[in-house]
Amino acid sequence: CGYPCERLPCDARCTKKLKCGHPCPSPCGEDCPDPRDVCPCSFGLKGEETVDWILFKNLKEVDREQNTLIVLQCHHVVTTESLDGIMGMDQVYEKDEETGAWSRLLPLPSKCEEQKSCPQCRTP
Repeated sequence: CGYPCERLPCDARCTKKLKCGHPCPSPCGEDCPDPRDVCPCSFGLKGEETVDWILFKNLKEVDREQNTLIVLQCHHVVTTESLDGIMGMDQVYEKDEETGAWSRLLPLPSKCEEQKSCPQCRTP
């Protein structure tokens, strides 16, 4: 829903396989994406799209072993780290400095913020 939740976000990688047999690149708890959106076996032109908005890497360049990926409703792909920054997760959750895992929900801001959107097409 996009509203902060008491359940802490999980950055652990999904352990399932995609229909094509490649490992799922999403974090656990997220739906496994369609292989056409994220898989090296079917990148096509999608492999040239920027997915890491911090280092400006495209889908072909990003290290899928080091980065989890999220497919947005508009079917654009972003790294979890990029999406965390876009969504302002550090303003809502605190991270454990030693483990890097989300550790607690911070007090919610009193003002409403504008709805966040895809960095590629601006779809909410």
